[in-house]
Amino acid sequence: MSRPLFVYVNAAAADEKEAVRKFVDYMLDPELAAELVKEVGYVPLPLEAYEMAQAIFKNRRLGTVFEDGSQIGVSIEDLLQMEGGR
Repeated sequence: MSRPLFVYVNAAAADEKEAVRKFVDYMLDPELAAELVKEVGYVPLPLEAYEMAQAIFKNRRLGTVFEDGSQIGVSIEDLLQMEGGR
Protein backbone atom coordinates (compact mmCIF):
# COMPACT_ATOMS: atom_id res chain seq x y z
CA MET A 1 0.00 0.00 0.00
CA SER A 2 1.23 3.50 -0.77
CA ARG A 3 -0.01 7.05 -0.67
CA PRO A 4 1.31 10.31 -2.10
CA LEU A 5 3.54 12.72 -0.24
CA PHE A 6 2.07 16.21 -0.45
CA VAL A 7 4.21 19.32 -0.70
CA TYR A 8 2.65 22.75 -0.71
CA VAL A 9 4.61 25.59 -2.28
CA ASN A 10 3.77 29.25 -1.85
CA ALA A 11 3.30 30.54 -5.41
CA ALA A 12 4.65 34.02 -4.62
CA ALA A 13 7.75 32.52 -3.02
CA ALA A 14 8.24 30.28 -6.05
CA ASP A 15 8.06 33.32 -8.32
CA GLU A 16 10.35 35.47 -6.16
CA LYS A 17 12.89 33.05 -4.72
CA GLU A 18 15.24 31.00 -6.86
CA ALA A 19 15.96 28.69 -3.91
CA VAL A 20 12.30 27.65 -3.76
CA ARG A 21 12.23 26.89 -7.50
CA LYS A 22 15.47 24.92 -7.26
CA PHE A 23 14.15 22.89 -4.32
CA VAL A 24 10.95 21.97 -6.18
CA ASP A 25 12.92 21.15 -9.34
CA TYR A 26 15.18 18.94 -7.23
CA MET A 27 12.20 17.15 -5.66
CA LEU A 28 10.57 16.56 -9.02
CA ASP A 29 13.68 15.34 -10.84
CA PRO A 30 12.77 11.73 -11.69
CA GLU A 31 16.36 10.44 -11.58
CA LEU A 32 17.17 12.00 -8.22
CA ALA A 33 13.79 11.08 -6.80
CA ALA A 34 14.14 7.45 -7.86
CA GLU A 35 17.41 7.17 -5.93
CA LEU A 36 16.16 8.89 -2.80
CA VAL A 37 12.79 7.15 -2.77
CA LYS A 38 14.39 3.72 -2.90
CA GLU A 39 16.96 4.71 -0.28
CA VAL A 40 14.26 5.52 2.30
CA GLY A 41 11.96 2.66 1.32
CA TYR A 42 9.16 4.62 -0.35
CA VAL A 43 7.38 3.60 -3.55
CA PRO A 44 8.57 5.55 -6.62
CA LEU A 45 6.11 7.29 -8.89
CA PRO A 46 5.90 6.50 -12.60
CA LEU A 47 7.97 8.84 -14.81
CA GLU A 48 4.77 10.34 -16.22
CA ALA A 49 3.72 11.44 -12.73
CA TYR A 50 6.94 13.41 -12.27
CA GLU A 51 6.48 15.04 -15.68
CA MET A 52 2.89 15.99 -14.84
CA ALA A 53 3.90 17.40 -11.44
CA GLN A 54 6.64 19.44 -13.13
CA ALA A 55 4.07 20.90 -15.56
CA ILE A 56 1.71 21.79 -12.70
CA PHE A 57 4.51 23.62 -10.89
CA LYS A 58 5.78 25.34 -14.04
CA ASN A 59 2.27 26.61 -14.82
CA ARG A 60 1.75 27.65 -11.18
CA ARG A 61 -1.50 25.70 -11.03
CA LEU A 62 -2.95 26.58 -7.62
CA GLY A 63 -5.41 24.69 -5.44
CA THR A 64 -6.15 21.05 -4.83
CA VAL A 65 -8.38 18.30 -6.16
CA PHE A 66 -9.11 17.34 -2.55
CA GLU A 67 -11.37 20.31 -1.72
CA ASP A 68 -14.30 17.91 -1.34
CA GLY A 69 -12.32 15.35 0.66
CA SER A 70 -10.11 12.41 -0.21
CA GLN A 71 -10.70 10.18 -3.21
CA ILE A 72 -10.33 6.41 -3.01
CA GLY A 73 -9.31 4.18 -5.90
CA VAL A 74 -7.84 6.96 -8.04
CA SER A 75 -4.34 6.64 -9.50
CA ILE A 76 -1.71 9.31 -8.96
CA GLU A 77 -1.78 10.01 -12.70
CA ASP A 78 -5.55 10.60 -12.55
CA LEU A 79 -5.10 13.01 -9.64
CA LEU A 80 -2.36 14.90 -11.44
CA GLN A 81 -4.53 15.17 -14.56
CA MET A 82 -7.29 16.64 -12.40
CA GLU A 83 -4.72 19.14 -11.08
CA GLY A 84 -3.98 20.23 -14.64
CA GLY A 85 -0.79 18.29 -15.36
CA ARG A 86 -1.81 17.68 -18.97
